[in-house]
Amino acid sequence: MATLQHRYLAAIQIGAGEPLEHLTVGSIPIMAPYGITDAVIDFQQANPSYSVELIEGEGDTLKRMLLHEDIDLAFIRDSGAIEPEFKKIPFTTDRLVAVLPLDHPLAECDTVEIDDLIDENFLMLPQGSFVSELVLSLCREAGFGPRVTFTGKRAENIISLVARGAGVSFLMRKPAESLASGKVALVPLEPATTSEVRLYLKRNAAHSQAVVSFIGFLPYRQLLQGDRTSSTAARPS
Repeated sequence: MATLQHRYLAAIQIGAGEPLEHLTVGSIPIMAPYGITDAVIDFQQANPSYSVELIEGEGDTLKRMLLHEDIDLAFIRDSGAIEPEFKKIPFTTDRLVAVLPLDHPLAECDTVEIDDLIDENFLMLPQGSFVSELVLSLCREAGFGPRVTFTGKRAENIISLVARGAGVSFLMRKPAESLASGKVALVPLEPATTSEVRLYLKRNAAHSQAVVSFIGFLPYRQLLQGDRTSSTAARPS
């Protein structure tokens, strides 16, 4: 229904030459590997009479902006916490992988467990980041504290260090694949550790027609692409 609404409203409003509302979309910094930039650009190109602004920020910042209605909606990695103040629409999922040197004994394995790497040097994203906290939690559950020898904000630096044999790391698969370029091995962790990027909206806000059109466009865009297998917009939780 939302897709049909998007199609006829876009046709009527563009045909009439009427200016539409401004739409402000927030996103976590990792946009391209998750298809977020493509989704926003495709929507803008399909709706040239909309004014669309894209703002990058960390998840907590974007949530505050939503609550203050500084942005209309945002692509945020869902931590799994209960957040009744937001509606959350699934967009895409990802899986945590171990980042290993190509010559590492486990590089050719189908999966690894976190305690297989107990004796390694860990190269980590900053403390407090989603991936870092997730890895530290997995280590605690396995009964050990990792030997962290490097902490940095940029995943490409971590991948470069792993490639040179400085240690091992852990990243989400999609952004890691966009940076790895065959320099390192990406091996999924077992049991599977996943995360989901969702489209967040403030639950009690009065959503504009631009917001409704954007939400309706996401499944319509997938139909245009013939992609029926990826995780895309669904019913708000």
